[in-house]
Amino acid sequence: MIVWSGRGILIPLVFLLLAIASYKLFEEGIYLQYAFIFSYFITGGLSWYAGDRWNKEKILLDTTENKLLLSKNIHRLFWIPMQYWGMAIVAFGFYRSLSFFPVWLICIEVVVLTAIVFYFVKNKLTLKKEAEELRQKALEAEAQKVMRDEKEREQQRIEKEDHSRFMPK
Repeated sequence: MIVWSGRGILIPLVFLLLAIASYKLFEEGIYLQYAFIFSYFITGGLSWYAGDRWNKEKILLDTTENKLLLSKNIHRLFWIPMQYWGMAIVAFGFYRSLSFFPVWLICIEVVVLTAIVFYFVKNKLTLKKEAEELRQKALEAEAQKVMRDEKEREQQRIEKEDHSRFMPK
């Protein structure tokens, strides 16, 4: 049984399509062993890219109630977000390629994997910074609203007050 939400089902479908296509492409010869490794890397890259683009968390400021709302798209396979599947599939492809590829190509794979991880971590930190800025804006908006309400109440109190009450009658 496959459990997915959103577009998470695309991960195994893309892998199967790429595996079949690469098998047909390299049907004979020595390159057949590279067919599935090719599928792992392309599927992992596409899954990570699509998951990173589709699973964006957006923090919205509701101005009527001055609350922060978190809006996120959820595209998962077996309760794991798509972008994490991409990293896992590329790592598994890397593991499978250890016996096939030369050392220099494996070094390039490690550099690419490291760049992908750093990019992901940088985006996560940027999202936290944006969330903190929105919280600060919400607090400032709340403080301005309180000050505005206090001024309106003071103005209403002054308008309602009878100025002649202390005058002799």
